[in-house]
Amino acid sequence: MSIARAFSRVLRKHFHMHPAWLPITSSVALGDYGLWRGGVFVPLGNVKEFGVDVQPVAGQTIKLDFQSSKVRMTKLHGNIPVAAFPAGALRAELRFEMAAAQSFVLKAAEVTSTRVSNVGPITRALAASWRRRGRERWRLRYKVVSELFVGTDVVLLASTSKSTSVSVRGSGSELTRLEQGRAGAGLEFSSSKQLGLQVLGGHGPIGLGLFRVRASGIPMVDFAGDDLPEGAFVDDEGNFIEPEDVGWDQEPVDDPEEEDPVE
Repeated sequence: MSIARAFSRVLRKHFHMHPAWLPITSSVALGDYGLWRGGVFVPLGNVKEFGVDVQPVAGQTIKLDFQSSKVRMTKLHGNIPVAAFPAGALRAELRFEMAAAQSFVLKAAEVTSTRVSNVGPITRALAASWRRRGRERWRLRYKVVSELFVGTDVVLLASTSKSTSVSVRGSGSELTRLEQGRAGAGLEFSSSKQLGLQVLGGHGPIGLGLFRVRASGIPMVDFAGDDLPEGAFVDDEGNFIEPEDVGWDQEPVDDPEEEDPVE
């Protein structure tokens, strides 16, 4: 499994969000639409292209602190494990032992949420575009970003091999801030094996909330069955079929490479 898919599983299972890939560096906005590729969302454009207006509303700010079950964190001072770094310690170490491949450490002192407040009008307008069947019509398989989670001072480490040791050295106060999700510029970083992902500090998107448009104009959260042709949402008598929502523990199915047929 790729790091992207593994990270996607972590965010879906534990936080009910999809990853902004790559984390921190990706450019993504509310109302962006796209497809599944490699288990992650790949934006193609924005719903404003279809004449709809996105109305954002700010949510709460939270702290994020997660590490995989196979990760063990140890504080060291003078190469001796300690429960807390001594006051005024000028040289200390924070060590992460990742016993399993594709283990994660994810910390952020602040994660802010911004969501789309007018999802209903947007989905009705996009469904109407799909029904018009024009060349610039909406595709039902498209997913839309309805919520954006942005992290500040993000710490993100991901192993690709088992038995990976990651060491971060600095003063006791700097390492304490790192524990809290605030990575300073003066830290020294090393690892016993190459990491699949490494972020120490920075501000940017971490996760996404997504929805898909039903043919009836009702939004849906769905992670599977997106490779079905659009006709699968309509029965033999022309009635709309509403697929069942799929749980967060299921992995999204990549969308087909080919374009939807234009009728």
